[in-house]
Amino acid sequence: MKNKKMGKMRHVLLLLAFLISGTIPQPVYAYQDTVCHVMTSDSIKLYVHVKGEGPMCLYLHGGPGSGSTWMEAVSGHILEKRFTMVYLDQRGVCKSETPKNDDFSFARQIQDWEEVRQALGIDHWLLMGHSWGGILMMGYWKAHPNVIDGMMFINCTLSRDTSFEESWLPRALSILGDTASPVAKDESRPLKERMMVVFPQLNDDNRWMLFTPNKWANDSIGSWRFHKDCISHGKGETPLFMDEYGEDFRPLTSAIKVPVLYLYGRQDYAVGPEHYKTLHFPNAIIQGADCGHIVFLEEPAVFAEALDKFCQLLLTPISQPEVKLLIEIRPEVNYVTHLYTLAELGFSDSTYAAKYGNTLPKAAIDTLQKYKKYLTFGQGEGGMLAWPFFFGVSSEYIPNVDSMQVMMNVVMNEGKKANAPADVMAAVRAITNVYVAHYDAYLKNIYPQVKADMEERRQMLSQRMQKLSFVKDWERVTGYTWRRGDYHWLLYRAGQKGPSYNNLNDSTNTVWYNQDIDYQLAMFSHEFGIFLMQDSIDPIVEELKEYTRKLDSERDLTYVPWSAFESLACWYNCKIAGRKTADYHAFGEADVQTFCQIFDSLSKDGISDPAELYRKGVKEYLKQLLWQ
Repeated sequence: MKNKKMGKMRHVLLLLAFLISGTIPQPVYAYQDTVCHVMTSDSIKLYVHVKGEGPMCLYLHGGPGSGSTWMEAVSGHILEKRFTMVYLDQRGVCKSETPKNDDFSFARQIQDWEEVRQALGIDHWLLMGHSWGGILMMGYWKAHPNVIDGMMFINCTLSRDTSFEESWLPRALSILGDTASPVAKDESRPLKERMMVVFPQLNDDNRWMLFTPNKWANDSIGSWRFHKDCISHGKGETPLFMDEYGEDFRPLTSAIKVPVLYLYGRQDYAVGPEHYKTLHFPNAIIQGADCGHIVFLEEPAVFAEALDKFCQLLLTPISQPEVKLLIEIRPEVNYVTHLYTLAELGFSDSTYAAKYGNTLPKAAIDTLQKYKKYLTFGQGEGGMLAWPFFFGVSSEYIPNVDSMQVMMNVVMNEGKKANAPADVMAAVRAITNVYVAHYDAYLKNIYPQVKADMEERRQMLSQRMQKLSFVKDWERVTGYTWRRGDYHWLLYRAGQKGPSYNNLNDSTNTVWYNQDIDYQLAMFSHEFGIFLMQDSIDPIVEELKEYTRKLDSERDLTYVPWSAFESLACWYNCKIAGRKTADYHAFGEADVQTFCQIFDSLSKDGISDPAELYRKGVKEYLKQLLWQ
């Protein structure tokens, strides 16, 4: 595996040479024209054609099901002068195999692309997508932001249903006019039902008007449908109406800090001529062209010019604001741990109970204890109501009892939407009443003292944190970049014994305030590392859990992926500190010592990417375990 920072420098030097001379020197990676089939972990052969000169760029085709061949044929002469293109036929499409179990899930497809990247020995790459490919790119970025250097959206939607409802369907109805089905015109009917009625009404004589004002462009692309390399297996279109592909990714665009090109057609009704107005990329070139849905064919000069602008943008340094590690005291998590401790819901604290035990009526404690199985949680597991009543409330801003009531109403409504069983809804109502009834008294009579108890510790931790460099240290050893802004640590007073370091969201964690200082600081670093790596490793965790279930063993080995992740964080923490840190000794049940020995060996073999270290480390550990 190539060094990640060196790969980035090569990209920069390559682009600089291009901008100075107007020609591309030798490619970043040693690919000129390579065709291969990558075997996925679920035994599907994916067709890949690597061709061109320049930074590596994965092309995610649209459709779904259109394949990559015609983009290569139509625009390869433009693309391959600027990038080393990885033309990929997605599973079930054209020259790639179809899964026998019809697994076209978004998570599985994202895993495919990661396995292609790793099989080709690529540390990180650019993404380019057309049409439906915009949704695919956003899903990939959401799961693996640290392997993506830049994104090029060509005539892309970032919200399937928005494009269908606000542009595609109205345009289709205007084309059909009086001949349009009444069902399709009925806005009270589900969007999918209306579209399924419209599809058969469109034909070769009018369908092209949805996509482009230029019939010749549509005919040119249409001629490729029957090319021998573009014959689909008939299942590549499966994702089109799968719920998991229906996420509206537009709100996420403000979080994408890498360079972006968004190129749209002013007469592209498949996506929507004004779809670009709803996007908020902070570091982007947004450019329109006088064409429809196939800008690279209809306006090739505009396409080439936009790519050159994007290459220049890649050279522009991205200003990253300094990340702050904040130690905070908030009432919400303290109220929740107050309730959990006094009701003994997996938390206990004799000192706290002696001081505040009489502040919660016995009836309230009895109610919470009655539903203990729903509320308690532990290592990776939890009752079905732990999320809303512990994690949900702890992560919200709830300044008064009215806000708590609003929060509880949301919990109740979500339960009703999910058609939760009657006994669960009864539990929700009872727990909700406790949370609302006692919040005002807690804020007035208990929280001020609780906050005062922790203030000295908060100040001391804040001072110690200022002298440390967690963010830069972790970015240095992993090669990953933190892109989630400030990182928050919330201190709580109650519950000395119980699950600590509970992740509330992607940048917020909780901790009992008065732990041993060396252990606490080691765990602050450890947990930050977990958050930094989780986008790349979380999908692999589920894959490896399934892998362990298939092993010929009488033991339950599904704990191993969790153990490996914690151990990997310990391993990196020790590398940063140059010694065995307190977390290394705290995860005895995770077999940290054995895992760290494995990671040491893999690292000496040249493996540097955390995700690859993790995957291979788990399999090596299982091999050793089963040989014993």
